[in-house]
Amino acid sequence: MCMEQLFANKTLDANQAIRHKKVQDLLVDTHQSSEAVDIGRAAFKTTLNLLSNTIFSVDLANPNSDTAINGL
Repeated sequence: MCMEQLFANKTLDANQAIRHKKVQDLLVDTHQSSEAVDIGRAAFKTTLNLLSNTIFSVDLANPNSDTAINGL
């Protein structure tokens, strides 16, 4: 299902704006941070939000928190 629906060329092209926004959000959060950034954690949250936004139209991870939304 994922290969046929979520990762089809047509769908990926349609979701380009979402991917761009999530990368921009990551850059803004990293730039505004006043301390060292755990790039693994930041990349995980960005990827989680990208996938959850693509599938559920909602971000599951708050970039400023260590918790995710408890359910949809």
